[in-house]
Amino acid sequence: MEKNTILSQRYELLSFLGRGGMSEVWKARHIHLDKLVAIKLLNRDLLGKQEFQARFKQEAQIASKLNHPNICAVSDFGFTEDGTPFIVMEFLEGESLASVLKRIERLPVGASLLIAKHTMQGLQAAHSIGVVHRDIKPGNIYLVKEKGGTRISKILDFGISKMVSGGKTDLGLTTTGTLLGTAFYLSPEQIMESRTVDHRTDIYACGAVLYKMITGKVPFHGENFGEVAVKVVNDPLIDPRNLVAGLPGNVAKIIKKCMEKEARLRYADAGECLQDIEKALEEFQGDTIEALYKPGIENLILKPIEKKPTRFTRKSKIAFITGLLLMLIGGGVVTGFFAFNGKNTEKSKNSSIHALAQKQNKPAGLNSENIVQVNENKETQKVKIKLKSLPVNAIITDGKERYTGDVILLTKSSNPMTLTISAEGFDSKEITVVPLMDMELDATLKMSTTKTEEVIKPTPQMGLVEKTKAKTQVEKRTGEEKKKKGKMDFMREF
Repeated sequence: MEKNTILSQRYELLSFLGRGGMSEVWKARHIHLDKLVAIKLLNRDLLGKQEFQARFKQEAQIASKLNHPNICAVSDFGFTEDGTPFIVMEFLEGESLASVLKRIERLPVGASLLIAKHTMQGLQAAHSIGVVHRDIKPGNIYLVKEKGGTRISKILDFGISKMVSGGKTDLGLTTTGTLLGTAFYLSPEQIMESRTVDHRTDIYACGAVLYKMITGKVPFHGENFGEVAVKVVNDPLIDPRNLVAGLPGNVAKIIKKCMEKEARLRYADAGECLQDIEKALEEFQGDTIEALYKPGIENLILKPIEKKPTRFTRKSKIAFITGLLLMLIGGGVVTGFFAFNGKNTEKSKNSSIHALAQKQNKPAGLNSENIVQVNENKETQKVKIKLKSLPVNAIITDGKERYTGDVILLTKSSNPMTLTISAEGFDSKEITVVPLMDMELDATLKMSTTKTEEVIKPTPQMGLVEKTKAKTQVEKRTGEEKKKKGKMDFMREF
């Protein structure tokens, strides 16, 4: 699109604001009302893909049903002359929370709670009409400057939201099982099975965002989606009080309850969570979101807990290295260790030992700046997969190897792989795993509904029976012949 283009004879494009993976956004003006609006247009490369066009229209339909001060309002939907769909939204003056977190690594607790409160209020309104957002993250929370200078947060982008009715999620447009959203803020149930999420997945994500605002760190970090996904599902959450000195216990409790692994252990709804947030805010009366835009903001932020480096004596250094080496070698893989020495030379800085078994005339120099690198044999890195309820004689394949038994070893990797489990009399089952750590999987198979002919296969026991029967028959025949011969001999005597 170009500047000054007129859409549907009433919207004039004024300036380009930005582009995402699915759409581009323009600042525009309603010609007849002389009112600023924001217009989102579907990216041209997606015009031929029906799934994205339908999802784009769904966003407009769902968002237009929501009328709440903490949700970005949608007022219109239409098509350009070349058939590109567009959504008309309220124009927001401000910036995304993601942008704020790039400027300020950690936010004051009071301001963080206010943002969480506004977000939860918007979610409460959405959930009340059966809408689950499913993609709450800093990039979809906008800090808006209101008249008078106050700021509130608004929820954006209902592009992958779902309408829920009767306790079941409308599968709608994502029946392929594709995981949408951002891994850092996805709930365990979204990662495990994206079709069964309900409103509590938004509560989890809001807790994850609050964790990020206060600690400056995402709850579970990883180098790729697979690594993050495994941690979200399996790893315990690090208590935010271990990262931020002086964080009130009730604030940590809110975060941890929002982020329980099991949805049933979280807040039952957004309203219940809001009550705890409002109670926690009583300790931070006077705190505002606009404080994030004032000089000296760093003085309002709780400091992170700094771990003091341990001071080693010469004896403790040697004991530390010895113990660490024994532990690593005992585990079968040596990944590296620190060597310490009082001397500090450029030669020792650049030295590197690549195998512990290498013989040396003198002990290796102990230098605190000398890191000893030992090459990893990645082929020996295995993770144990425990298969629960596996049928007897089941065969497991990963496309290359065949396994049997309810415990299999896979090469450690951050890449997803599919295990196919099959057994006679059962329907086969496929399970996708990311083999980064030991885990348990449900290998229950459904009984096959296909009738098969019963085939009796020969066994060693069956062969033994046949031999015994044959031997008995030979012995019986031999006995009868002896009796007959004896009778003939007796007759000859007369």
